[in-house]
Amino acid sequence: MVQSRKARGPAGSAWVRFIVPMAVIAFGIAAVAAVALLVPKRKSDAPPPRTVPVNVKVWLVAAEPILEDAFELVGVVEPNRVIDVAAEVPAKVEAYGPRNSAASPLAPYGLPAPRPSGADLAEGDPVRVGQPLIYLNTDLLKADHEYAKAQAEYDQLELKRVQELFDRNVATRQELNQAITAAARSTAALDSALARLQRAVIVSPLNGVLNRLPAEVGEYVRDGAVVAEIVDSGVVKVVVDVPERDVQYLRVGRAERVRFDHHGDSRHADGQITYLSALADPQTRTTRVEITVDNRLGLLRSGKIVRVQLARRTLHDVIMVPLGAVIPAPVESSDLASAEQETTEYLVFVVEDGKAQPRRVRLDQDVIKDLRVRVHSQDLREGELLVVSGQRFVGPGQEVRITEGASPAGAPATQPEASAAAPPAERRPATQPEPVATTRPGDPGEPEDPPPHP
Repeated sequence: MVQSRKARGPAGSAWVRFIVPMAVIAFGIAAVAAVALLVPKRKSDAPPPRTVPVNVKVWLVAAEPILEDAFELVGVVEPNRVIDVAAEVPAKVEAYGPRNSAASPLAPYGLPAPRPSGADLAEGDPVRVGQPLIYLNTDLLKADHEYAKAQAEYDQLELKRVQELFDRNVATRQELNQAITAAARSTAALDSALARLQRAVIVSPLNGVLNRLPAEVGEYVRDGAVVAEIVDSGVVKVVVDVPERDVQYLRVGRAERVRFDHHGDSRHADGQITYLSALADPQTRTTRVEITVDNRLGLLRSGKIVRVQLARRTLHDVIMVPLGAVIPAPVESSDLASAEQETTEYLVFVVEDGKAQPRRVRLDQDVIKDLRVRVHSQDLREGELLVVSGQRFVGPGQEVRITEGASPAGAPATQPEASAAAPPAERRPATQPEPVATTRPGDPGEPEDPPPHP
């Protein structure tokens, strides 16, 4: 009996070693199952987080039937003419002309009349064509005229005598020709002496203002010396330097408008382009343009700074959008190599079915008027609702709430405001898309306003 139990010992021990681990594993599985039954199940049908719409203001996109594409430049007023009046004969300055006198009359035989009585002209006085400015001394000029007159009378008598002798065949043809020549010379000398005597009275060559009288009474002036300066300011020239890209739209004879201030009041005057320079300034690449303006009221003085409104062209069916609604388009990953290049496309948001949708647009930055810029008609359509406030707080597909402006039914849009209405950043769901990039330095766009408190 003892021998048989010893033979079964090893087999029983192996069976125990198998059963015990299996029992432990089964107990662990039962424990995990019990714990799983005790823990409540997670609801799989929980509602998604609520998305809060962003408050925006919109602008109803509409095309303008006619738009005057114009630009404004600073101009400087210049007088129409500045004349330096010079003495034509050498003589001493005898007196200045009288104020408010008519054109200088001539005495018998074409001689200049004596100076009429009256106060002397002074710098700044208005003058008219033919009005005497300066009287020169005529003592020597009269003597020259008398001598020439006497010589002319003698030569005429001599010519008559020789002609009679020639008719009787006493004088030769040569003697007759000499007498004719002498009479012609003396007549020309008399005309020259008379003209020099008449030029002893220096008159104004045009209507204007006596700006300077550099010659003093008693001073001897030579022929060619400047004795007066006359400024014609009844008509003035407004000079502007037009950039090379804009001068192509201008032409001589076209009417333009000049704006200026007079005693604190804003005024304007209409003028006409009378000169376009054929050469551009090599330093500034600008072209000189002159606009002639009527200045009979004397409101435009020489050197005055004015603003000139110049028209480029007339556009039809133009879509204009507020500058604040436009933001630079984000740079794609494939465009990182050319990120330093100038951005040519921009981004706006439109409202479609209550959601903000991005739209790439191309701008004509040459056409900017009243803080609005031209957009290509292929990029925006009439009747669309353009987001003009709050666009920096939305992303593609973001739900929006229109607080001001045109309604989806097509009500007239109101003028956009600079402030943006948007919910606080912490109220957005985690799944909400990030807003687009903000405006870079130098790009158009309205400043980003902080979101209002809820």
